[in-house]
Amino acid sequence: MNNYYGGYYPQTFNPIEAEKRIQKKSVKSVSNKVGIFVTAYFLSMYLIGIAVMVISQLGFIPQTKETEFLLQIVYSVGASLIPGLIFLIAMKGRVSDILTKTFVKPTVLVPVIMFGMGVAMLANLAATAFDNNISLFDLKNYATQDTEGSTVIEFIMSVISTALVPAFAEEFAFRGLAMNYLRKHGDAFAILGSSLLFGAMHGNTTQIVFAFLLGLIFAFVDVKTNSILPSVIIHFTNNFYAVLSNTLVSNKVVSEEYANIICIALMTAFSLLGVLSAIYLSKADRSFFKLEDKTNESYLLTFKEKIGSFLVNPGVMIALSLFTAEMIANMIPREYLGI
Repeated sequence: MNNYYGGYYPQTFNPIEAEKRIQKKSVKSVSNKVGIFVTAYFLSMYLIGIAVMVISQLGFIPQTKETEFLLQIVYSVGASLIPGLIFLIAMKGRVSDILTKTFVKPTVLVPVIMFGMGVAMLANLAATAFDNNISLFDLKNYATQDTEGSTVIEFIMSVISTALVPAFAEEFAFRGLAMNYLRKHGDAFAILGSSLLFGAMHGNTTQIVFAFLLGLIFAFVDVKTNSILPSVIIHFTNNFYAVLSNTLVSNKVVSEEYANIICIALMTAFSLLGVLSAIYLSKADRSFFKLEDKTNESYLLTFKEKIGSFLVNPGVMIALSLFTAEMIANMIPREYLGI
């Protein structure tokens, strides 16, 4: 529209739209930093793994089963702790901010763990169904991990290296750091965003769906209790369940058929306890299964807008691209790679 002097009136300033742009920029900023951290975590795993392999091949480390388990511990701790502490320093945070912020009463902790394990069993079924369906198209995951121990010492070390330490390391990285820094823009947003990265990071068709669903429940219980203790325990219990079943079968303590019966019985029991725990938790706290996603930092943005901002930034896009490349690589038969 022309004005009296032949020019144009300036565009009407909309303070709400201006504030929305600021809030979207804030979501993208923190998401970008989280994406860079997760990328560093991912690359650290590979770099440490390569370094360990080279040192082992040079003969500096004895190639025994016990040594393998010790190296797995170094691998898990180093990959999460080094980039994690750098990220924490960069964000000017404190370790106490990402561990247990509040004391979780046993009357809450026990049912939360049972609820989480019940969901984990359902996630296991969903992941198995997904994996079976993509197998129909001749697609499968060829990456494998040795988690068995043939002696008592090896079994204990296997539990520590593949169940206990990874539970602490991954919860520290994905719930303690990634999710907690995303929470400034809403709990539901933080739960989904951190779970997408957690699932994708596992980089294979066998685990990606399972890890994503587990990530959702890990993040949810941590948000509701304001502590990473519940997810660490659920994560460890789930890992221990897998290690134990693999060890029993590989060492022929029980037959594969009998092991399947035990697994079905445990899955049924955990599922039932999960349902009962969900009922108890909803009765004890009517808001337990509700999530508040509005915060002062992004109160004008919808959930969809926040997720869009989360996905469209360099850090997260690089991380997801690397994870996708890993997933594709893990679907290539090992003999094609000369392994």
